[in-house]
Amino acid sequence: MPLPKITREGNRLIFSDLSHITCFRGFQKVIFDGTVRGYTEYVLDFRHTNRVFPDAVVPIAAYLDLHKRAGLNLKSRMHPASGKK
Repeated sequence: MPLPKITREGNRLIFSDLSHITCFRGFQKVIFDGTVRGYTEYVLDFRHTNRVFPDAVVPIAAYLDLHKRAGLNLKSRMHPASGKK
């Protein structure tokens, strides 16, 4: 079973597994660390995401919506199966 994992490389947030509520805590950590380092724009990279469950995605989506309204800039890179880039 893959561990829930979100990592940051520069301003790119890489989502490898979104299967558990603990993903939200990891997400908060990488956003906080990036903000401390001066990032105001992030690329959400879902291209290599293995699993996605609402327990992880719903709190992340709410957090992103709140911060996007406050001026955080977001772009996304989707999983190849989604048919989007």
